[in-house]
Amino acid sequence: MRAIGIAFPGPTDHEKGLILDAPNFYIKDFSLADKVRESCHDIPTFVDNDVNLGVLGEAWKGIAKDFKNVIGIIIGTGVGGGIIIENQIYRGKNKTAGEVGHMILDVDAVEVVNRAAGFCGKAVFSILNLFNPEIIVFSGGFVRQIGDRFLEPVRAEARKCMNAVYSLDEKEIPIVLGELDNPMLVGACKMAMEGHVGRKEHDKGQVMTALVSGLTESDLVLLESFYRDDAPILISKKPDSDYYEDRLRPLRNRGLVQTDGDQSLRKSRYVRITELGRLVVEESPVSR
Repeated sequence: MRAIGIAFPGPTDHEKGLILDAPNFYIKDFSLADKVRESCHDIPTFVDNDVNLGVLGEAWKGIAKDFKNVIGIIIGTGVGGGIIIENQIYRGKNKTAGEVGHMILDVDAVEVVNRAAGFCGKAVFSILNLFNPEIIVFSGGFVRQIGDRFLEPVRAEARKCMNAVYSLDEKEIPIVLGELDNPMLVGACKMAMEGHVGRKEHDKGQVMTALVSGLTESDLVLLESFYRDDAPILISKKPDSDYYEDRLRPLRNRGLVQTDGDQSLRKSRYVRITELGRLVVEESPVSR
């Protein structure tokens, strides 16, 4: 492991790795990055707000990957927003920019849930006028369940903007649903990758060798049996079986095999080879 990225649900100081003020957790000015780094053998650790990283994830690998200026609104257990300007997260002076959940739209907005889309539309109207982004992305469990039915009232509000605000190259600025299942995780990975100064590039042979380092010959033979069968295999309850959970654990820990639903070996019934496992069998000189 080269670095750790943490998407935290609350205001953070990204540069210092601090949790600034998280009322849901009753913590304030907490050095989360330092604590995790100390517990993980000094592995470089980076922390940012979860919604910032969710928007960064969509801008890096998701629906907004072709845009440099992105506004993201994520609605799940709460409402949060993130701003990307020229491919960089905009955090503001106090590192808390993008908190659209705290915009005052209407005194009864919290109580009238069935009018949420209309209020979000008013927020988008303001955001378009303030930031003139290239794309606005909505995500989060609440929005993803409802889908485009939620976005239609939002788009209707946005169309009330001047053409110069709500159009780009004679096309309406896209207001879309995110396409990543876990954009926060993707954004946290990008943050960790970019923040770790000592990151090195490795060719495929080096990666393959590193993956099988420490595996025994019988581990590699077992992996090849998964490759040949190319089908889920029942996890055995017999300690002397090749498919007993303790025999499978070294392969699973390296991501070479996976259980059904990514559960623990003890809770799962079946295990199968992963794409990474296939690659190791096909290309690693050690496994041959």
